[in-house]
Amino acid sequence: MAAAKRRKAINRFIWLGSEAWACRESVVRNHEHVVEGAITVTPLVRPIDGFVEYFTSLTPQNNKQNPWFSEFWEEHFKCKLADEHTTPFNEPYPHWCSPSKTIAPDFRQTPTLHFVRDAAYAFAHALNDMHRQKCGDVSGLCPAMADIDGSELKKYVEKVNFKDESGKTFRFLPSGDAPPRYSVMNFQRLPNGSFEWRPVGTYMLGNDGDVAKLDLDINAMRFKQDQPHFPRSFCSEPCKPGQAKLQLEGDTCCWLCTNCSLYQYLADEYHCEDCPLGKS
Repeated sequence: MAAAKRRKAINRFIWLGSEAWACRESVVRNHEHVVEGAITVTPLVRPIDGFVEYFTSLTPQNNKQNPWFSEFWEEHFKCKLADEHTTPFNEPYPHWCSPSKTIAPDFRQTPTLHFVRDAAYAFAHALNDMHRQKCGDVSGLCPAMADIDGSELKKYVEKVNFKDESGKTFRFLPSGDAPPRYSVMNFQRLPNGSFEWRPVGTYMLGNDGDVAKLDLDINAMRFKQDQPHFPRSFCSEPCKPGQAKLQLEGDTCCWLCTNCSLYQYLADEYHCEDCPLGKS
């Protein structure tokens, strides 16, 4: 990036980032103008419906089943809860927490939270399927499930089939991997001069759950604010009518365009042939 800036080649390159970039600000910091227009992929970004309402309704009083929530509350609001012991974590906070405090809805939801949801659902469906097969109509844990190991549970996990947050079928691939689900992101400059990664497409399994499909919103993609269209990337221009492609030695992707002679015609895209006698 620094080299492209030094060589004044900012508009010559389209930066393509792998999943390792994943919209990380540290990758583009201090090089925003150079990387503007970059395209990268990141694990699918999708908020969970209803999560904001659920999370902002939680308090230490109604969420005692989470042993870490009180610690989070004290750290978030920089205060001590009246019914909590002094710990190395809350000791620096001199004030007691007001009972009226609530989590503001403007917090940023982790973009990949839906993967946690899918992981929990996968285990829940696997345990439910195992219970149905081993215990039948028996309510609760039956003797057949009292002594199971991870390898046996794994067989059920591999076969789960349910709807994910978007309503698409979730099931593991034969390799054991989760289905591919990625967001395609474009690094854009906003009217106020700031920069932001914006989603412009997805790559995921189709509704049939078998074939991965790339969906791009071309109209949402942008190279530069003052040069919206991406530069063309090619090694050879298309040949004109009456020209044959002369492939370069050792390079099957590039060619030179050569004119057919006066009494030749273009037989195919690579060859000129002589016209039959009496024809031109």
